[in-house]
Amino acid sequence: MNSLVRFITENGGYEYNIIYPLNMFKGNFCSGNTTCAWYNNEFLINTRITDYVKLFQSREIKTLQNFNIAQTYFFTEDGFTSRNLLSKFCNGNVCGTKEVNYDINHYLKSYYKGLEDCRLVVWNNKLYTYGTRWDVIDGKGCMCLYELNDNMKPINEIVMPPQSANTNCEKNWAAVEDRPFTFVYNHNPLMVVYVDKDNVCQLIKENQKDNNINFVIKGSTQIVRYDENMYMSLIHANNNYDDKDISHSDYLTAFVFYDNNLNIIKISDLFVFKTPMCEFTCGLAIHDDNIYITYSQLDCSSHLLVTDKNTIEKFLNTKSDNLYSFSEFYNLAKLYENERQFNTSSALYNYAAIKGKDENVDDNTELECIIKTYCGIVSRAHKFQKKTYNLDIINTLMSYTELYPEYCEFYYLISVLYRLMGILTESNKYKHMGDEQKTNIHSYFFKYFNPNYL
Repeated sequence: MNSLVRFITENGGYEYNIIYPLNMFKGNFCSGNTTCAWYNNEFLINTRITDYVKLFQSREIKTLQNFNIAQTYFFTEDGFTSRNLLSKFCNGNVCGTKEVNYDINHYLKSYYKGLEDCRLVVWNNKLYTYGTRWDVIDGKGCMCLYELNDNMKPINEIVMPPQSANTNCEKNWAAVEDRPFTFVYNHNPLMVVYVDKDNVCQLIKENQKDNNINFVIKGSTQIVRYDENMYMSLIHANNNYDDKDISHSDYLTAFVFYDNNLNIIKISDLFVFKTPMCEFTCGLAIHDDNIYITYSQLDCSSHLLVTDKNTIEKFLNTKSDNLYSFSEFYNLAKLYENERQFNTSSALYNYAAIKGKDENVDDNTELECIIKTYCGIVSRAHKFQKKTYNLDIINTLMSYTELYPEYCEFYYLISVLYRLMGILTESNKYKHMGDEQKTNIHSYFFKYFNPNYL
């Protein structure tokens, strides 16, 4: 299976890591899905940042409650919040970043707050955003569409209610770039809808299901004009296998091409950006024959690919089994660590540790990844008020004390979790055990972990 990132960078294209100034995060947030569009001759990106923690489990240690097959999410009791940062992208860096506040009306209290998986689209020389919200219609996730004014403030909200009584959440609609208020609602069977200002969706096109397509197509990016005869988008498909092994959780992507009537005329082979694990793209733009693709890794890092049509067409006709390795995630984690974005780097170290199992990395490097992962998790544990969350993490850390009994870090982390739960006897016990092993403490421990917790 081919790797799009590797292919583009080996054929003259570029990958940029999108890193924001720390003052934009305002707490326990890390960057995630990024979208993009060219508007008024400027390249704009919008990045969703969130305050939940995602943890992947190793095959050797599976003591966490597994809420989502291969992944465990940790929220506060009040759920999580999605915020959106809108920036220009200049010379490989974000500039002029401002937060877009979508609370323009009175919204319901909800477990999921804010605009999720935002996309940018330009219609009639106006900039729009759209995405999923759970705090507008009680108990339902719905699509909301906004125009952004000259000050990048959302106005003229359109709420698109769920299209079926059986639908709990609407997401991943694909806006058609040069057809205002037109979306591909579903790819197979193909359904195209038009949204009017009265919050009504009109079905304007429906094709029969194509049984030759052997996977479920889910929308990802906008649908953009490729040439005078075709549109192009990126879609995703994911398969979670019954054995709950993280190595068997595929998150795959494909290019889709449409004719001028929005009939699908070609779907590429499925591919990955870097690995099959939790990759998602919601940004695609074409400008001066260059192609811009934004994507996220593990819901905690944001990236931009820049290439051209010739490279994409070459990619569509090339097969490869090259996937990225442990070292790519380790180096990416280091990059975010150097930027002091520890929430992001700890999640990437988590995945690097798991990938390292496949590649037999040296024990010290694997241990570094594990410790930094759980430093990141535990330093945010005060946000997770449910005791079951902390007990799950404690059980996992107990397993690591059996694998690495001579290292104090795991005992200290257990001690902090027990203290947060008010179980002081156990907290003091594990702090004492950590103190006994303190001569083996790693220098990076207190870089990642606030010593005041001890």
